[in-house]
Order: sequence, then C-alpha cells, then structure tokens
Amino acid sequence: MYQETSESTRAERRIIEQAAGVLAEGRGRTMQEIADISGIGRTTLYRHFRTRDDLIQAIKRQAMEDACAAVFASRLDEGNAEDALRRVIAGLISVGDRYRILAEERLSKEEMHGDKDDLAVELFALVERGQREGTFTSAMSSRWILTAMGHLVMAAIGQVQAGELARNHAATAVADTLLQGIKASARE
Repeated sequence: MYQETSESTRAERRIIEQAAGVLAEGRGRTMQEIADISGIGRTTLYRHFRTRDDLIQAIKRQAMEDACAAVFASRLDEGNAEDALRRVIAGLISVGDRYRILAEERLSKEEMHGDKDDLAVELFALVERGQREGTFTSAMSSRWILTAMGHLVMAAIGQVQAGELARNHAATAVADTLLQGIKASARE
C-alpha cells in the first residue's frame, strides 16, 4: 500500500510539474490542451485532477512546498544576513520561475499567501536578524522589506519570461536592488 501511494505521489508531482510548464507557456489552456501538449494523457490527467481548478490548486500546494524547501535549503543561519538573503532570493526565483503560472492565473491573495506561515516565520527572523546586526535598516519594518522582496522576485520572473532579463542574472538583480534599498546607513 505504501509503495502504491508513493508511486501515485510521484506521478502526481510529475503531472503537476509538466502541467505548470504547459500553463506557464500559454495562459488559459484547457485540461485537454494540457494533456495533449504535456503528453500526460487526458485519462491520466483526469484520474488525478477532476477539474482545472483542482490542478491549479495542486500546483499552488506544490509551489508552496517547493518554496518552503528552497528557503530552508538556503541555510538562513549560516553566514551573515545579507548572504543568507541572497541565497533565499535565488531559491525563490528558481521556484517562482517554475510555477509562474500562479501569478499569471491571478489567484486571490488568500490563495497565494494562505499557507506561508512557516516560510514567513523564517523570513521575518532573517530580516530581523539583519536589522539587529546593523546590516539592514531598522527604519523599515520587516514586513515592508519582505513585501518589497516578494514584488521584486515576481517582477524578475516576469522580466525573465518577457525576455528582458537573463534567467541567470535574475537573482542578482533582485538582491542588488533590494539590498541597496534596505542597507543600514551610517546614521542608524
């Protein structure tokens, strides 16, 4: 029974990844188009996801899991806060690029941010550590800094998709832009 569940979970993950890629390349695609383009097969797709909305929700859940994994893999406690933040941004850009369909589908704020508690706690702690260390300004709230970071990450993903920003430069562009705005000044 466990092996069957594990195989089913792996199959669903493959479907989600393939469907996210297909949807990112063409907004509004139907389940039939997703199945045809990805090579998943219509029957297989419908066996796992009864509706397009079910599929989108599964993509959202997988994206949140991957984002949490990327943040935790960023070794937040290792090194200084600036380096840790750069690693976080690189991880989130990578995940966001794979799941950019979520931004394009215009999901509600609750749908996009409802599952982020663990992720938010870790990110707030990182920014607040940087503020305590004097690396990041304390003149801005940690919420403002993380909101700005989120918008910059999304903007970079959009610019990569539009061909305006090289994928391999996106994380550096976001980190440099954000860090220039949040560095603590000598007056603090």
